Amino acid sequence: MIMDILLGYVLIGLVISLIYTVYYRIIKTPANDKLFSHEPLKTLLILPVALTFTSIAWPYFIYLKIEEHNRPLPVKFAVEYEDLSTPSSVPDVEKLHIIDDPLSAVPPLPFGFLHHTWSQFLKVIDTNNGIYPFEKVDKSNVSFPQIKKGYAGIDKQKNVTFTFIYCSKSAR
Repeated sequence: MIMDILLGYVLIGLVISLIYTVYYRIIKTPANDKLFSHEPLKTLLILPVALTFTSIAWPYFIYLKIEEHNRPLPVKFAVEYEDLSTPSSVPDVEKLHIIDDPLSAVPPLPFGFLHHTWSQFLKVIDTNNGIYPFEKVDKSNVSFPQIKKGYAGIDKQKNVTFTFIYCSKSAR
């Protein structure tokens, strides 16, 4: 009785493993990347080991596939009005972020190498509404959250229109 159950369990795993191997490694792969195209001897030796392992551990692989589909989509990084600090003027911001490099490797401009991007940011925002500094944790990459610092431009309805990020560092 128990042997029949174990044999059925392994046979189900073997069938699932073979279907997966045939479908994903032979049918869905490009012609130059087929299962036996590169190193046939190595593949021939690894295939029985892999099929044996997946025949035993197949419920775990099904569980991983289900969890992959149930994983929530990552949250896109966005700056909201609530994330902003008190407004600053353009001359104050530029004076604060002038780069003073003793080796002269970085141009002595506001934000150094990012000066061109800063200039483009100033062209697209309404500076009459002020420039708002922000510092926010970016959780879009769950494995590596980052603290992003920058400035934001807002419209008359207090919606953030454009952002300029000058610093991004690990939150850990």
